Amino acid sequence: MNNEIRWLARLGIDQGLLTRAQCVKLGGGFDGSAGVADFAQTLIDHDIVSDVATLEKLANMAVAKAKSGPPASDPFDAAEEDEPPAPAAAPAPAAKPAEAGKSAPTVVGPAPKFAFEAIGTMDDTALAAGMRELLKATGRFAASDLHLSTGTRPFIRKDREISFLSEYLLKPEDALRLNTVLLTEGQKKIFQDKKDID
Repeated sequence: MNNEIRWLARLGIDQGLLTRAQCVKLGGGFDGSAGVADFAQTLIDHDIVSDVATLEKLANMAVAKAKSGPPASDPFDAAEEDEPPAPAAAPAPAAKPAEAGKSAPTVVGPAPKFAFEAIGTMDDTALAAGMRELLKATGRFAASDLHLSTGTRPFIRKDREISFLSEYLLKPEDALRLNTVLLTEGQKKIFQDKKDID
């Protein structure tokens, strides 16, 4: 099995799109000739993943990551266990003593919180205010990334660790509103035309 497939499975597990048990069950059917597109299609065919857009993004990420080798944890190894995702409102973990040669991570503020399940009830003004606070809280928590994608649970990345902010799966209209509410009309047009904006 190639590293691209291993990375797609690893990223899918991290995103909550599939489980290690599903990977182990499907893994035996992939030999060295199978590619990442074959594995992605199998996930769709077996009704494991229905969010094709997110799966495509993860497949592209998997191809890029595979160039540097396999993931540290093999998603197809039944003997390994995944760490459970952090609960939505879990307090920040206490800092551990620094290991030799490594500094302990610094927690600047509490983990970000947002009522994702209430997005549909918010007008644009309330949603914009909520997004500004979410972005500030993410920065105060010293997270490097905030991910708000269709069909996935919102999550942040800090020190290469993923923490889910909610169990709520973002609907297409939720993700679109969250990602565009702070844009100008011109920026929204660019985003709608190119499906991407910096």
